[in-house]
Amino acid sequence: MAYTYDAKQLGAYLERLIREQVTASCWSWLQQQSDRYEKQYLPSYFNLSFTAISRFVPRKAVVLSAQDDEVLKSIRKDLTIRGWEIDRLCRAWWLLKLPATDEKPYTEQIENLFDAADVHDLVAVYVALPL
Repeated sequence: MAYTYDAKQLGAYLERLIREQVTASCWSWLQQQSDRYEKQYLPSYFNLSFTAISRFVPRKAVVLSAQDDEVLKSIRKDLTIRGWEIDRLCRAWWLLKLPATDEKPYTEQIENLFDAADVHDLVAVYVALPL
């Protein structure tokens, strides 16, 4: 299974946007979760971190420049995150951390989110599906 765009480039750009728009303590928490997950890709840890984002990341609007819009669209055709909140952006960034090299575990992991997530989490999953 492969992406039809450069997922690493998109993840890096989303990370930059997040870092610029959250507090230092919020970014520190996100980075700790990311570092821990990248050391050991455990499905349960992935789900816990995904759902915990709402406790650590504020629900405030993502601020984008026109240049941000253009960069995002150059990475992933027709991608727009206008109207998204920071916590949703963080969840999309988190989903891009999920290894997509093997289709079955990848789809199972996303399907597990549908079982464990609350409504706000589910909205984040649905809007991130094109990614």
